[in-house]
Amino acid sequence: MAMTSCSLINDDSDCVDSANVISFSYDKNLKFADAFDHEVKSVTLLAFDSNGTLAYAGRAKRDQLGDDGRSMTVRLAPGEYDMLVWAGDYDSDFNIPAPAVGSSRLTDFTCLLNMQPAHPDSPDAPATNGHSNAHLENLYHALVHLKLPYASPSNPARHNINLTKNTNNIRVMLQQQDAENDLSENDFIFEITDNNAHLCHDNSRHPESDKTNVTYHPWAVTSGITDYNKPEISSKADAEAKLNFLIAEFTTGRLFADSNPMLTVTRRSDGKTLFSFPLVDYALKIRGKDLEKMDNQEFLDRQDEYSMTFILDKNLRWISVEININGWTLKEIRQSLS
Repeated sequence: MAMTSCSLINDDSDCVDSANVISFSYDKNLKFADAFDHEVKSVTLLAFDSNGTLAYAGRAKRDQLGDDGRSMTVRLAPGEYDMLVWAGDYDSDFNIPAPAVGSSRLTDFTCLLNMQPAHPDSPDAPATNGHSNAHLENLYHALVHLKLPYASPSNPARHNINLTKNTNNIRVMLQQQDAENDLSENDFIFEITDNNAHLCHDNSRHPESDKTNVTYHPWAVTSGITDYNKPEISSKADAEAKLNFLIAEFTTGRLFADSNPMLTVTRRSDGKTLFSFPLVDYALKIRGKDLEKMDNQEFLDRQDEYSMTFILDKNLRWISVEININGWTLKEIRQSLS
């Protein structure tokens, strides 16, 4: 094959190992626009031969990814390969095995969230469970099958791999009107429970995931106060009021359409659950008319920002919720918790 290809090359000095350029993109988002340059900091590319054995491993930061900042030149014998990508500066947050060319197998490259032991707020949690309150680095994945032809370095064959983003930012706001005391992060326990801590090489949940739940806690909780006016009150003094708020910010792993992650907020004063809220169920309900025909999993993979506001009465009881996803808003009134 090499001799046949070399006979077609005018410059004999170009008759060397085959060269294929693999470029990367990230347009699997709800803007349908390539955000690779803005978001992805590094790429790990692994190529497996027809026997499922690792034939190539490369990792590069953005400033090392070719002249265009998004490509790697791969020198492999012509043939068919499974290309696995785990991208992002994930080392501190996720455990992905180190590659060994010639011995590692495709199925070896699972991704496990670096969890801590069960959180002190949940002392009765099973020992197999863990928690994360980390501001997780963005994590991306791709698995594609490519046929690599012979190509000379002066005229390489070019291929593109599009990434899926796994990490999600979830912002939860508690609002309280006309309360005597300010809201404090010490008033509540914020938790998101899921079984997405361990992923297979193909980005599916690992078979053992159902045995190990992860509880996500906020990486930041911010409190504040803002003034507002009551238009129905004529007296200026009485019309001026304050609005207390508390914002909890989470980062979670990949959300799955067939799972049931729950957002739970508990009052510390009496240990009573303020609300327990199904994230995926509500996210899919308000995806918007223009996206209602999109596959559920595709929508969850494209959407990575969720904003939810819960209104509390003066006794810290939930009375309503407002959820904003992709410009659509769901408002729901709830009975106060007794």
